[in-house]
Amino acid sequence: MRFDVEGKWLAIAVMACGQKAPEQPEPRTLASQQGVSGGICADAHAAYWIVYRDTDQEGRVLRVDGHTGRLTVLADRQPRAMRGCAVDETHVYWINLGSAIMRVPKDGGPAEQVTGLDSDSPDNLVVRAGVVYWAAGGNAMRAPAGGGDAIVAFRHGREDIRVGSQIAVGSTGIFWTEPIRGEVLRIPPSGGAPEVFASSETTPQSVAVDDANVYWLAGSAVRIRRKVGGAPARDLFSSDAPLLALAESGRHLYVATSQGVHRIAKADGAAQCVSRGNLVAIGGGTVYSSRGSTASSVELLAAPR
Repeated sequence: MRFDVEGKWLAIAVMACGQKAPEQPEPRTLASQQGVSGGICADAHAAYWIVYRDTDQEGRVLRVDGHTGRLTVLADRQPRAMRGCAVDETHVYWINLGSAIMRVPKDGGPAEQVTGLDSDSPDNLVVRAGVVYWAAGGNAMRAPAGGGDAIVAFRHGREDIRVGSQIAVGSTGIFWTEPIRGEVLRIPPSGGAPEVFASSETTPQSVAVDDANVYWLAGSAVRIRRKVGGAPARDLFSSDAPLLALAESGRHLYVATSQGVHRIAKADGAAQCVSRGNLVAIGGGTVYSSRGSTASSVELLAAPR
């Protein structure tokens, strides 16, 4: 369902994934019962799944082939408290909460520490051009992907900004959300004075960026604003179900809600349900998602993009 709001289309999600369009195939189950999901990311060939198991208090990093579902353990014996996932040409990265940002080669090999963390652990991380970025404790941080000391790209200095910050990196800046203050901030990739990119937002969460726009989750809406220009942020998509995660690829956004994963056209907000799950990642022509809340019920799903 779509409504014209001030000359712009606003899509409202009202369908669950049991009501997908007939031409949309059912998602495939690639893997299941591996543990509780801490994060997923993907490249053109595989999904990378951060999981932990209560039975042995162990965290693992798994590679799941996008075509065959073949599962490879890249790292095990990690702390149970793992979060986030990012991938570049050679490595998979994740967060051991309160301890370190880690990485492991995609083709196998020993896990290694990228940089240490204090108690203000991030909620997510991004890897771009040999640099790892994250937001935690009110600070935007970066470190060399190959290992080294963390550098504060920007120190906010507010003690109430401790949890929920999400970060995205584009060619024109680092963007991150501050849910408590209701702000989206931007700084140059190399650091410098920040600017408030959007304010008075409803608990902004996940953020994504492309060449032209910045997108983020705020309350029940996906918000959009051009990176350059004075037009204020507006709703691109709204849902009657809680919004859980956001990914960006090509002409579409992919939003995980409690009712399923929706593909949203950037041009007009038109939405179609493509899969199920509460985490989402895009790799090649595939949408990966995970669903379930216990180790015995969690599945990793794959659907055409």
